[in-house]
Amino acid sequence: VLKHEKPVASVAFSSDGRLMASGSYGDSLIRIWRTDEQHPKELGSFRAPRPNVRQVRFTPDGTKLIALVKNRDDDEIIFATLQGAVQKSWKFPHHLG
Repeated sequence: VLKHEKPVASVAFSSDGRLMASGSYGDSLIRIWRTDEQHPKELGSFRAPRPNVRQVRFTPDGTKLIALVKNRDDDEIIFATLQGAVQKSWKFPHHLG
């Protein structure tokens, strides 16, 4: 149903329940869905800058996404528009010091 190539690791709903985001582990794919109809309708998708999407969340107003994405060396939190434009990101190495 969610049309991901790899396993879905996270699903989140906007605060009004009209949108859903899904992120998959292994292919960097984040999809945005409209959920106020009988069946979810995909509105768009984009690739995160890291291959493993661990968490997706909507901002309280439902206009942007926050996602935790990972690779073998580090984690990154991205703040993006629903169209996939990354507006800010923070990187964290797995091993500090």
